[in-house]
Amino acid sequence: MTFGVIRFFKRNKNDLKMLKTFYNSLEEEKTTFLSSWNTITSAKFMLISEYEGNIVAISGVTHKDNSFSCVKKQYQGRGIGKSLAARKLKYCKKIGVKKIRAASFNPISQHLAEKTGYKELLRIDKTVYYELPLLKVSKITLPIRRIGYLLFGFWMNLRLAVAKKTFKGIDFLKG
Repeated sequence: MTFGVIRFFKRNKNDLKMLKTFYNSLEEEKTTFLSSWNTITSAKFMLISEYEGNIVAISGVTHKDNSFSCVKKQYQGRGIGKSLAARKLKYCKKIGVKKIRAASFNPISQHLAEKTGYKELLRIDKTVYYELPLLKVSKITLPIRRIGYLLFGFWMNLRLAVAKKTFKGIDFLKG
């Protein structure tokens, strides 16, 4: 089921204004949405779902082939995330992306990732790191990827700690 219009984001004045409104309207979703404003505006590509002239969901891939998605809470459960994921994967294959990665600590996003075919590589606390190969890959490279994701996981947790100005519950900026 498609809800509203799904289209590619254009980096024009109108789309940027709509995206800024969408991003600033995220409240509860921002705590589980790991992508920053700079990440989403400089993405390799991004799909948006529009309803009544407003963006209600986004999904895209960065230049490093990391996936991001966000559906506003009041529009969740309507198949928007699933539709965006399917269109995103189809376009990734079309442009020759070999694999896409994702990280999530939101149970709804994790369920969608697993349903879409992402394979869990690593779990650190509540955060799960996924990868979805779009081309066949040797099993020998999997342990190397897990090490990479361990480092990526450490970096993401550190990034979140800096954003919250805490590390393991201790305020490390006050010395």
